[in-house]
Amino acid sequence: MKDDRFIASVRRELGIKDDAYAQVATQAVLKTLRDRLTEGQSQHVESHLPRELKPMWAKSLNERLLVMARGPQKMTKKEFLSRVQTRSHVANNKKSEELARGVFKVLKEQLPEADADDVAGQLPRDLKNMWRSA
Repeated sequence: MKDDRFIASVRRELGIKDDAYAQVATQAVLKTLRDRLTEGQSQHVESHLPRELKPMWAKSLNERLLVMARGPQKMTKKEFLSRVQTRSHVANNKKSEELARGVFKVLKEQLPEADADDVAGQLPRDLKNMWRSA
């Protein structure tokens, strides 16, 4: 799937008319999910993203070294949604959850089922339930 089709799918899923806002929402969710995954799983997910979306997912060298040294950033669903809220500039966690569910759904359609299951396996129960229900 190309970037424009991924973003268009996010727009349709969330009922967003503005491409730029759909890109901001997508980037907010992708970066927050990426921060929650191990480096290996992060690379698996990245390998299935369209080339144009890879910069949204990419980590700096310092970020990669931190993940390798400390592991992924542990966060609850509430913390995850708070980060999405901050990155996407939405007013509340209800809206950030809506964005996360929409981007999760489109991303899961992009991933092989085994990789989607591996992502779920790295999430805490409340966030895993949200991932699986998207």
